This record gives sequence, structure tokens and C-alpha cells, in this order.
Amino acid sequence: MSQEPRGRLSSLINKAMRAYSKAKAHRPPDWFISSALIIASILLLGGTLYNLLEKPLVAYFVGEYGRPILYHPGAINDQLLGESLAVMALYVMGTSGLLLLYRSTRYAHRPRQAYIMLMAGLVLLIMSYAIIEMILRAKLIY
Repeated sequence: MSQEPRGRLSSLINKAMRAYSKAKAHRPPDWFISSALIIASILLLGGTLYNLLEKPLVAYFVGEYGRPILYHPGAINDQLLGESLAVMALYVMGTSGLLLLYRSTRYAHRPRQAYIMLMAGLVLLIMSYAIIEMILRAKLIY
């Protein structure tokens, strides 16, 4: 009678050990890990923590007709929510450009497609950099 609970216990322990070893051996795909890291870095660099802690305004409205400004003029250390979202979108655009540049190397046997992807990636990357620089300069001027 005393042997029966031990048998159940050892069976449960064996099942738990097998489940643990399966869970330990499971690894998410590489594309998932890299995508999660890219998304996390874009959110952090775009100012998500600042937005959550400070709760900034979405935009300033200036002028006679209430024209919206998405950046915080004259304050390099402050940002508006609209500015943060715009910068995050530009980071996504730049990252897409980098990915296109990387993917263009896979099409060496099709030079036309490789060239198109290379140029599209360069255009996205340069545009995102230029627009982010324009936003930064606009903040410094006022």
C-alpha cells in the first residue's frame, strides 16, 4: 500500500522533468528574436518611457488658425507626443532601408532587382536621417 503513492510521485516527477527539458530546449525562431529587439529599441529610442512618465501634449497649436506644431520649439530636452511618434515612424523607415540594403545582397544573380532594392534602401535611409535632422534643427532654432 505504501508503494503506490511513491510510484505516482516518481511518475509525476518524471513527467515534470520531461516537460522541463522540452521547455528548456525550446527556442523561438531567430527572426522573432531580432524583430523583438528591433521593435524594443525603436520604442526606447523614440521616447516611449518619457511619454509614459511625463505625459506630454500631443502638439502645440500656434498662429491665428491654430496651426499644429509637432515638435517642442526651443527645448532640446523636451518633446511632444506627436514628435515622438514621428521620430519612431522615421526610425522604422530607416530600419526598413537598412533591411532593404541587406536583402539586396541576396540577389547577386539578378542585378537589376539587387540595384532597385539597394537604391530603395538608400533612399529610405537618407530620407529618414534628413527628416530627423530637420526636426532637431527646428527645435534648436526657436
